[in-house]
Amino acid sequence: MANKIHFWQFPKKEIYILLDKEFRRLLTEKSMTNSNSKNYYQLSLIINKQSQKYNLQTKFNGGDIKRWIRGKNKDNRTDIVHPKFMPLWVLLELNKLAKIDLKEIEKHIIGYKSGLRGKIIINPRLPIKITPEFDSLIIHLFADGYVNNKISSPNYCQKNKEDRQLFIDKLKNTFGDFEETLVENKTIRFPKAITRILSQYYNIPSYLSKKAVIPSRMLSRNKSYKLVCIIAFILDEGSINDGLYCFNTNKILISQIRNLFKECGYECNPLRYGSGSYWFGMKNRFINQFYEDVIRIQKKYPTCSLGSKHEKLHKLYIKPRSGR
Repeated sequence: MANKIHFWQFPKKEIYILLDKEFRRLLTEKSMTNSNSKNYYQLSLIINKQSQKYNLQTKFNGGDIKRWIRGKNKDNRTDIVHPKFMPLWVLLELNKLAKIDLKEIEKHIIGYKSGLRGKIIINPRLPIKITPEFDSLIIHLFADGYVNNKISSPNYCQKNKEDRQLFIDKLKNTFGDFEETLVENKTIRFPKAITRILSQYYNIPSYLSKKAVIPSRMLSRNKSYKLVCIIAFILDEGSINDGLYCFNTNKILISQIRNLFKECGYECNPLRYGSGSYWFGMKNRFINQFYEDVIRIQKKYPTCSLGSKHEKLHKLYIKPRSGR
């Protein structure tokens, strides 16, 4: 299983790329030379023809080429100058002419986003590494996220400030920097490019709580990946008091989480249903083992923490109790 995602593996029609100034010009000049294009207009005609491969009918012109080279565009209505991003598919088609090594281009990407109005990821971490942090983001979005292609920005709802910051740090550690938006002191809005990439990589059809299913590729990973998914789910959908419990309205999803517990070596009580939710508890005799595993994984991935719920787990850990 690949442990990296390169930019050319991103959704080609949805992602827009901004190269640094040197490479914007180099890509265009080499494309023109190798295609015998005498001007930007001729190059734009080649791009428009290639758009049909992507079920598009673009009508770019020489002015679009110039704006891509400049990397900016002035809005005549507002006089505001905006960065001018190039559609990923255009970049890849131009590079078929320019013949520059894709890994070299990747070094010169200074930003990317989804669509024309999406939030921008700057100083991107490329290629994207598939770490336990990456997988845990999926669980957070299944639990307390809202992802819909009809909205400009996906969001994650978490009232606790410490726990919100853990999620933001995971995003930035994995993808790069961006300006998040906080709504009603609980909801974080972040770049749509992130969920576009997550969805394509794991072929996720829905993040809706009632429909979400953990991808089989995630379920087949090693214990470190499974453990951080458990931690993420507890942080959003778990309860720690006299024991450790997980709740969800989605029977398939909660059953998958319960299986992750078992595969990590923590026995659980049977799945039950009540008050509109399915739930299960971890057997108390496995609290110590779980706590020690959490401490170990946090040392390597500090964001994969129980956050505000860690102290409650610690109290269970040091509390004398009978096993079940």
